[in-house]
Amino acid sequence: MLAALAFVLVNLVLYFGGPNEKAKLTLESLGDLNLAKNTGRLASWWIANSYLSEKTPPDVVLFGSSQLGGLQAADADLLKKPQDYVLDHKSVSLEEELKRHKLSANCFAIGIVGCMASDQLMLSKVLLSRQNSPKLLIATVSPRDFIDGHLPSITSTEIFKWYSPYVSNAAIADEFLSDPIEKASWLATSGLPLRSIYHNGQHELETTEPVTDMGAKPHKRLAADPLLTTNNESMVNIRPGQCIVTPNMPKFFVDNSNDYKKRYSNWHGTMYRQQIACFNKFLASAKARGIHVLVVGMPLDSSNASLLPEAFWSDYRNQIQTACSGNGATFLELSHDNEFGRGDFVDGVHLSARGGSKIARRMSNTIASTPGLVTAFRTHSGSQIADATTH
Repeated sequence: MLAALAFVLVNLVLYFGGPNEKAKLTLESLGDLNLAKNTGRLASWWIANSYLSEKTPPDVVLFGSSQLGGLQAADADLLKKPQDYVLDHKSVSLEEELKRHKLSANCFAIGIVGCMASDQLMLSKVLLSRQNSPKLLIATVSPRDFIDGHLPSITSTEIFKWYSPYVSNAAIADEFLSDPIEKASWLATSGLPLRSIYHNGQHELETTEPVTDMGAKPHKRLAADPLLTTNNESMVNIRPGQCIVTPNMPKFFVDNSNDYKKRYSNWHGTMYRQQIACFNKFLASAKARGIHVLVVGMPLDSSNASLLPEAFWSDYRNQIQTACSGNGATFLELSHDNEFGRGDFVDGVHLSARGGSKIARRMSNTIASTPGLVTAFRTHSGSQIADATTH
Protein backbone atom coordinates (compact mmCIF):
# COMPACT_ATOMS: atom_id res chain seq x y z
CA MET A 1 0.00 0.00 0.00
CA LEU A 2 2.77 2.42 0.95
CA ALA A 3 4.73 1.51 -2.20
CA ALA A 4 1.67 2.20 -4.38
CA LEU A 5 1.10 5.53 -2.67
CA ALA A 6 4.75 6.50 -3.13
CA PHE A 7 4.53 5.59 -6.82
CA VAL A 8 1.52 7.86 -7.31
CA LEU A 9 3.08 10.76 -5.36
CA VAL A 10 6.38 10.63 -7.25
CA ASN A 11 4.52 10.57 -10.57
CA LEU A 12 2.42 13.57 -9.57
CA VAL A 13 5.56 15.52 -8.68
CA LEU A 14 7.24 14.62 -11.96
CA TYR A 15 4.09 15.22 -14.00
CA PHE A 16 3.39 18.69 -12.67
CA GLY A 17 7.05 19.61 -12.24
CA GLY A 18 8.07 19.38 -15.87
CA PRO A 19 6.97 18.91 -19.48
CA ASN A 20 5.34 15.63 -20.49
CA GLU A 21 5.67 15.69 -24.27
CA LYS A 22 5.87 12.83 -26.74
CA ALA A 23 9.40 11.80 -27.63
CA LYS A 24 10.74 12.18 -31.17
CA LEU A 25 13.28 9.66 -32.37
CA THR A 26 16.25 11.43 -33.95
CA LEU A 27 20.01 11.14 -33.62
CA GLU A 28 19.93 14.35 -31.63
CA SER A 29 17.34 13.01 -29.18
CA LEU A 30 19.44 9.88 -28.59
CA GLY A 31 22.22 11.97 -27.09
CA ASP A 32 26.00 11.81 -27.06
CA LEU A 33 27.44 8.69 -28.71
CA ASN A 34 30.74 8.97 -26.84
CA LEU A 35 28.88 9.06 -23.52
CA ALA A 36 26.93 5.99 -24.58
CA LYS A 37 30.16 4.16 -25.38
CA ASN A 38 31.50 4.97 -21.92
CA THR A 39 28.42 4.35 -19.78
CA GLY A 40 26.49 1.86 -21.89
CA ARG A 41 22.96 1.76 -23.31
CA LEU A 42 20.23 -0.78 -23.99
CA ALA A 43 20.37 -2.79 -27.22
CA SER A 44 17.36 -0.83 -28.51
CA TRP A 45 19.34 2.41 -28.18
CA TRP A 46 22.27 1.02 -30.15
CA ILE A 47 20.00 -0.25 -32.90
CA ALA A 48 18.23 3.10 -33.20
CA ASN A 49 21.53 4.98 -33.26
CA SER A 50 23.05 2.72 -35.92
CA TYR A 51 19.96 2.67 -38.11
CA LEU A 52 19.45 6.44 -38.02
CA SER A 53 23.16 6.92 -38.79
CA GLU A 54 22.79 5.17 -42.16
CA LYS A 55 23.36 7.75 -44.91
CA THR A 56 20.69 6.11 -47.08
CA PRO A 57 18.02 3.56 -46.13
CA PRO A 58 19.32 -0.02 -46.32
CA ASP A 59 18.06 -2.06 -49.26
CA VAL A 60 17.31 -5.00 -46.97
CA VAL A 61 16.48 -4.95 -43.26
CA LEU A 62 16.40 -8.13 -41.20
CA PHE A 63 14.22 -8.31 -38.09
CA GLY A 64 14.76 -10.96 -35.45
CA SER A 65 15.87 -12.00 -32.00
CA SER A 66 19.18 -13.40 -30.78
CA GLN A 67 18.74 -16.09 -33.46
CA LEU A 68 20.34 -13.61 -35.87
CA GLY A 69 23.57 -14.16 -33.94
CA GLY A 70 24.37 -16.99 -36.34
CA LEU A 71 24.54 -14.50 -39.21
CA GLN A 72 26.90 -12.32 -37.19
CA ALA A 73 29.10 -15.34 -36.44
CA ALA A 74 29.14 -16.13 -40.15
CA ASP A 75 30.21 -12.53 -40.84
CA ALA A 76 33.08 -12.87 -38.36
CA ASP A 77 34.35 -15.94 -40.20
CA LEU A 78 33.84 -14.37 -43.62
CA LEU A 79 35.56 -11.08 -42.73
CA LYS A 80 38.12 -12.79 -40.49
CA LYS A 81 37.62 -10.20 -37.78
CA PRO A 82 35.54 -9.92 -34.59
CA GLN A 83 32.00 -8.58 -34.83
CA ASP A 84 30.59 -6.38 -32.08
CA TYR A 85 26.96 -6.96 -31.10
CA VAL A 86 26.26 -3.24 -30.54
CA LEU A 87 28.25 -1.75 -33.43
CA ASP A 88 28.24 -4.21 -36.34
CA HIS A 89 24.81 -4.48 -37.97
CA LYS A 90 25.59 -5.14 -41.62
CA SER A 91 24.83 -8.66 -42.76
CA VAL A 92 27.82 -9.17 -45.02
CA SER A 93 27.14 -12.89 -45.47
CA LEU A 94 23.72 -12.15 -46.95
CA GLU A 95 25.14 -9.40 -49.14
CA GLU A 96 27.72 -11.80 -50.57
CA GLU A 97 25.12 -14.51 -51.16
CA LEU A 98 22.92 -12.02 -53.02
CA LYS A 99 25.87 -11.08 -55.22
CA ARG A 100 25.92 -14.70 -56.48
CA HIS A 101 22.51 -13.91 -57.97
CA LYS A 102 23.72 -10.57 -59.33
CA LEU A 103 21.71 -8.68 -56.72
CA SER A 104 23.47 -5.80 -55.02
CA ALA A 105 22.12 -4.82 -51.62
CA ASN A 106 23.08 -3.08 -48.40
CA CYS A 107 21.75 -5.39 -45.67
CA PHE A 108 21.12 -4.17 -42.11
CA ALA A 109 20.37 -6.70 -39.35
CA ILE A 110 18.23 -5.76 -36.36
CA GLY A 111 18.56 -8.67 -33.96
CA ILE A 112 17.60 -7.80 -30.40
CA VAL A 113 17.67 -10.33 -27.59
CA GLY A 114 14.14 -11.41 -26.65
CA CYS A 115 12.43 -9.80 -29.67
CA MET A 116 8.81 -10.96 -30.02
CA ALA A 117 6.42 -10.73 -32.98
CA SER A 118 4.83 -7.68 -31.32
CA ASP A 119 8.26 -6.08 -31.13
CA GLN A 120 8.70 -6.45 -34.89
CA LEU A 121 5.47 -4.49 -35.27
CA MET A 122 6.82 -1.86 -32.88
CA LEU A 123 10.17 -1.60 -34.69
CA SER A 124 8.48 -1.29 -38.08
CA LYS A 125 6.24 1.53 -36.86
CA VAL A 126 9.08 3.56 -35.36
CA LEU A 127 12.21 2.84 -37.42
CA LEU A 128 10.73 2.18 -40.86
CA SER A 129 9.37 5.64 -41.44
CA ARG A 130 8.78 7.22 -44.84
CA GLN A 131 12.42 8.31 -45.04
CA ASN A 132 13.95 5.10 -43.68
CA SER A 133 12.11 2.21 -45.32
CA PRO A 134 14.00 -0.64 -47.01
CA LYS A 135 13.18 -2.24 -50.33
CA LEU A 136 12.86 -5.63 -48.66
CA LEU A 137 12.13 -6.61 -45.08
CA ILE A 138 13.17 -10.07 -43.89
CA ALA A 139 11.23 -11.02 -40.77
CA THR A 140 12.70 -14.06 -39.02
CA VAL A 141 10.32 -15.90 -36.71
CA SER A 142 10.39 -18.84 -34.31
CA PRO A 143 7.90 -20.28 -31.80
CA ARG A 144 9.49 -18.40 -28.90
CA ASP A 145 8.66 -15.13 -30.67
CA PHE A 146 4.99 -15.96 -30.10
CA ILE A 147 5.10 -17.84 -26.78
CA ASP A 148 7.49 -17.10 -23.92
CA GLY A 149 6.62 -18.18 -20.41
CA HIS A 150 9.17 -15.73 -19.01
CA LEU A 151 7.14 -12.74 -20.23
CA PRO A 152 4.06 -11.56 -18.34
CA SER A 153 2.74 -9.44 -21.22
CA ILE A 154 3.47 -7.83 -24.58
CA THR A 155 4.37 -4.59 -22.83
CA SER A 156 7.14 -6.16 -20.73
CA THR A 157 9.85 -6.52 -23.40
CA GLU A 158 12.80 -4.16 -23.68
CA ILE A 159 11.84 -3.21 -27.23
CA PHE A 160 8.27 -2.34 -26.31
CA LYS A 161 9.32 -0.25 -23.30
CA TRP A 162 12.01 1.61 -25.18
CA TYR A 163 10.19 2.35 -28.44
CA SER A 164 6.65 2.89 -27.12
CA PRO A 165 7.19 6.61 -26.34
CA TYR A 166 7.45 7.15 -30.10
CA VAL A 167 3.99 5.68 -30.80
CA SER A 168 0.71 7.25 -29.74
CA ASN A 169 -1.06 5.68 -26.78
CA ALA A 170 -4.18 5.19 -28.89
CA ALA A 171 -2.23 3.24 -31.52
CA ILE A 172 -0.64 1.05 -28.85
CA ALA A 173 -4.02 0.29 -27.31
CA ASP A 174 -5.63 -0.46 -30.68
CA GLU A 175 -2.83 -2.33 -32.45
CA PHE A 176 -0.95 -4.13 -29.68
CA LEU A 177 -3.39 -4.77 -26.83
CA SER A 178 -6.43 -6.95 -27.42
CA ASP A 179 -7.49 -7.49 -23.82
CA PRO A 180 -9.89 -4.71 -22.61
CA ILE A 181 -8.40 -4.67 -19.11
CA GLU A 182 -4.86 -4.44 -20.47
CA LYS A 183 -5.93 -1.61 -22.78
CA ALA A 184 -7.52 0.30 -19.91
CA SER A 185 -4.47 -0.22 -17.74
CA TRP A 186 -2.12 1.01 -20.46
CA LEU A 187 -4.17 4.13 -21.22
CA ALA A 188 -4.47 4.90 -17.51
CA THR A 189 -0.75 4.64 -16.79
CA SER A 190 1.05 5.34 -20.06
CA GLY A 191 1.40 9.02 -19.31
CA LEU A 192 3.03 8.50 -15.93
CA PRO A 193 6.54 10.00 -15.91
CA LEU A 194 8.11 7.03 -14.14
CA ARG A 195 7.49 4.94 -17.23
CA SER A 196 10.03 7.06 -19.08
CA ILE A 197 12.81 6.11 -16.69
CA TYR A 198 13.23 2.75 -18.40
CA HIS A 199 13.48 4.51 -21.74
CA ASN A 200 16.53 6.38 -20.48
CA GLY A 201 18.40 3.15 -19.93
CA GLN A 202 17.46 2.24 -16.38
CA HIS A 203 16.01 -1.05 -15.14
CA GLU A 204 12.25 -1.54 -15.06
CA LEU A 205 11.06 -0.54 -11.58
CA GLU A 206 8.71 -3.47 -11.19
CA THR A 207 11.29 -6.18 -11.96
CA THR A 208 12.09 -8.72 -9.28
CA GLU A 209 14.91 -10.35 -11.22
CA PRO A 210 18.55 -9.52 -10.44
CA VAL A 211 20.45 -7.76 -13.19
CA THR A 212 23.86 -9.07 -14.16
CA ASP A 213 26.62 -6.47 -14.11
CA MET A 214 28.67 -7.10 -17.22
CA GLY A 215 31.49 -4.81 -16.13
CA ALA A 216 34.19 -4.15 -18.70
CA LYS A 217 35.22 -7.73 -19.41
CA PRO A 218 34.63 -8.80 -23.02
CA HIS A 219 32.20 -11.66 -23.55
CA LYS A 220 32.78 -14.19 -26.29
CA ARG A 221 30.10 -16.30 -27.89
CA LEU A 222 30.19 -19.10 -25.33
CA ALA A 223 27.47 -20.84 -23.34
CA ALA A 224 26.98 -17.98 -20.86
CA ASP A 225 27.08 -15.23 -23.47
CA PRO A 226 24.03 -12.96 -23.80
CA LEU A 227 23.89 -13.62 -27.55
CA LEU A 228 22.89 -17.21 -26.83
CA THR A 229 19.98 -16.50 -24.55
CA THR A 230 16.71 -14.62 -24.60
CA ASN A 231 17.23 -13.42 -21.04
CA ASN A 232 17.81 -9.72 -21.56
CA GLU A 233 18.62 -9.02 -17.91
CA SER A 234 22.31 -9.33 -18.81
CA MET A 235 21.92 -6.92 -21.73
CA VAL A 236 21.38 -3.76 -19.70
CA ASN A 237 23.78 -0.88 -20.40
CA ILE A 238 26.01 -2.76 -22.81
CA ARG A 239 29.05 -1.07 -24.30
CA PRO A 240 31.23 -1.68 -27.36
CA GLY A 241 33.65 -4.53 -26.77
CA GLN A 242 31.48 -6.41 -24.29
CA CYS A 243 29.59 -8.76 -26.63
CA ILE A 244 31.99 -10.01 -29.27
CA VAL A 245 31.68 -12.72 -31.88
CA THR A 246 35.16 -13.85 -32.95
CA PRO A 247 36.19 -15.73 -36.09
CA ASN A 248 36.47 -19.51 -35.96
CA MET A 249 34.70 -19.97 -32.66
CA PRO A 250 35.17 -23.43 -31.13
CA LYS A 251 32.40 -25.89 -31.94
CA PHE A 252 30.09 -26.66 -29.02
CA PHE A 253 26.47 -27.44 -28.27
CA VAL A 254 24.56 -26.43 -25.13
CA ASP A 255 21.37 -28.29 -24.27
CA ASN A 256 19.01 -25.50 -23.15
CA SER A 257 15.87 -27.67 -23.23
CA ASN A 258 15.02 -27.06 -19.57
CA ASP A 259 14.84 -23.31 -20.15
CA TYR A 260 12.63 -23.72 -23.21
CA LYS A 261 10.30 -26.15 -21.49
CA LYS A 262 9.21 -23.20 -19.35
CA ARG A 263 9.10 -20.79 -22.29
CA TYR A 264 6.87 -23.18 -24.24
CA SER A 265 4.73 -24.28 -21.30
CA ASN A 266 1.67 -22.21 -22.24
CA TRP A 267 1.81 -22.54 -26.01
CA HIS A 268 -1.96 -22.29 -26.39
CA GLY A 269 -2.42 -19.31 -24.04
CA THR A 270 -3.34 -15.65 -24.45
CA MET A 271 0.20 -14.56 -25.34
CA TYR A 272 0.19 -16.78 -28.44
CA ARG A 273 -3.09 -15.34 -29.71
CA GLN A 274 -1.94 -11.77 -29.05
CA GLN A 275 1.36 -12.30 -30.85
CA ILE A 276 -0.34 -13.86 -33.87
CA ALA A 277 -2.64 -10.82 -34.03
CA CYS A 278 0.38 -8.47 -33.91
CA PHE A 279 2.14 -10.49 -36.60
CA ASN A 280 -0.85 -10.11 -38.91
CA LYS A 281 -0.93 -6.35 -38.27
CA PHE A 282 2.81 -6.15 -38.91
CA LEU A 283 2.48 -7.80 -42.32
CA ALA A 284 -0.66 -5.82 -43.19
CA SER A 285 1.12 -2.57 -42.34
CA ALA A 286 4.12 -3.49 -44.48
CA LYS A 287 1.85 -4.34 -47.41
CA ALA A 288 -0.08 -1.08 -47.07
CA ARG A 289 3.19 0.86 -47.04
CA GLY A 290 4.62 -0.88 -50.10
CA ILE A 291 7.36 -2.85 -48.32
CA HIS A 292 8.09 -6.33 -49.69
CA VAL A 293 8.43 -8.97 -46.97
CA LEU A 294 10.15 -12.35 -46.74
CA VAL A 295 9.17 -14.26 -43.59
CA VAL A 296 11.70 -16.90 -42.54
CA GLY A 297 10.76 -19.63 -40.10
CA MET A 298 14.14 -20.10 -38.43
CA PRO A 299 15.70 -23.56 -38.13
CA LEU A 300 15.55 -25.35 -34.80
CA ASP A 301 17.54 -28.29 -33.51
CA SER A 302 15.40 -31.38 -33.00
CA SER A 303 16.00 -31.16 -29.23
CA ASN A 304 14.05 -27.89 -29.23
CA ALA A 305 11.44 -28.55 -31.91
CA SER A 306 10.37 -31.74 -30.13
CA LEU A 307 9.44 -29.77 -26.99
CA LEU A 308 6.31 -28.52 -28.76
CA PRO A 309 3.44 -30.89 -29.64
CA GLU A 310 2.33 -31.51 -33.20
CA ALA A 311 -0.93 -29.70 -32.41
CA PHE A 312 1.07 -26.52 -31.92
CA TRP A 313 3.19 -26.97 -35.03
CA SER A 314 0.13 -27.58 -37.18
CA ASP A 315 -1.62 -24.44 -35.94
CA TYR A 316 1.57 -22.35 -35.97
CA ARG A 317 2.45 -23.16 -39.56
CA ASN A 318 -1.12 -22.54 -40.65
CA GLN A 319 -1.25 -19.19 -38.84
CA ILE A 320 2.04 -17.97 -40.33
CA GLN A 321 1.22 -19.19 -43.84
CA THR A 322 -2.27 -17.64 -43.72
CA ALA A 323 -0.87 -14.31 -42.52
CA CYS A 324 1.74 -14.32 -45.31
CA SER A 325 -0.72 -15.33 -48.02
CA GLY A 326 -3.22 -12.70 -46.95
CA ASN A 327 -0.66 -9.91 -46.98
CA GLY A 328 1.45 -10.71 -50.02
CA ALA A 329 4.49 -11.91 -48.04
CA THR A 330 6.70 -14.84 -49.02
CA PHE A 331 7.14 -17.59 -46.43
CA LEU A 332 10.34 -19.65 -46.21
CA GLU A 333 9.73 -22.36 -43.61
CA LEU A 334 12.97 -23.87 -42.24
CA SER A 335 12.04 -24.84 -38.69
CA HIS A 336 12.32 -28.57 -39.46
CA ASP A 337 14.53 -28.35 -42.54
CA ASN A 338 16.81 -31.37 -42.97
CA GLU A 339 19.71 -29.27 -44.24
CA PHE A 340 20.33 -27.99 -40.70
CA GLY A 341 21.91 -30.56 -38.39
CA ARG A 342 23.46 -30.52 -34.92
CA GLY A 343 26.68 -28.96 -36.21
CA ASP A 344 24.73 -25.91 -37.40
CA PHE A 345 23.62 -24.98 -33.87
CA VAL A 346 25.27 -23.89 -30.63
CA ASP A 347 22.13 -24.78 -28.68
CA GLY A 348 18.56 -25.75 -29.45
CA VAL A 349 17.64 -22.48 -31.19
CA HIS A 350 20.77 -20.46 -31.99
CA LEU A 351 22.80 -21.06 -35.13
CA SER A 352 26.56 -21.47 -35.32
CA ALA A 353 28.64 -19.66 -37.94
CA ARG A 354 28.12 -22.63 -40.28
CA GLY A 355 24.37 -22.46 -39.70
CA GLY A 356 24.47 -18.70 -40.25
CA SER A 357 26.14 -19.17 -43.63
CA LYS A 358 23.48 -21.70 -44.60
CA ILE A 359 20.60 -19.42 -43.62
CA ALA A 360 22.12 -16.55 -45.63
CA ARG A 361 22.30 -18.82 -48.68
CA ARG A 362 18.73 -20.06 -48.28
CA MET A 363 17.44 -16.50 -47.90
CA SER A 364 19.28 -15.31 -51.01
CA ASN A 365 18.14 -18.32 -53.06
CA THR A 366 14.53 -17.65 -52.11
CA ILE A 367 14.81 -13.96 -52.93
CA ALA A 368 16.40 -14.68 -56.31
CA SER A 369 13.76 -17.29 -57.22
CA THR A 370 10.76 -15.17 -56.19
CA PRO A 371 9.88 -12.60 -58.90
CA GLY A 372 8.10 -10.30 -56.47
CA LEU A 373 11.15 -10.12 -54.19
CA VAL A 374 13.57 -9.58 -57.04
CA THR A 375 11.34 -6.75 -58.22
CA ALA A 376 11.81 -5.10 -54.83
CA PHE A 377 15.44 -4.43 -55.73
CA ARG A 378 14.47 -2.61 -58.91
CA THR A 379 11.44 -0.62 -57.81
CA HIS A 380 10.65 0.91 -54.46
CA SER A 381 7.52 2.78 -53.43
CA GLY A 382 9.23 4.41 -50.45
CA SER A 383 8.12 7.86 -51.56
CA GLN A 384 4.52 6.68 -51.20
CA ILE A 385 4.94 5.13 -47.77
CA ALA A 386 3.02 6.90 -45.03
CA ASP A 387 5.07 7.92 -42.01
CA ALA A 388 3.85 5.69 -39.19
CA THR A 389 6.14 7.06 -36.50
CA THR A 390 3.41 8.98 -34.69
CA HIS A 391 0.45 6.72 -35.55
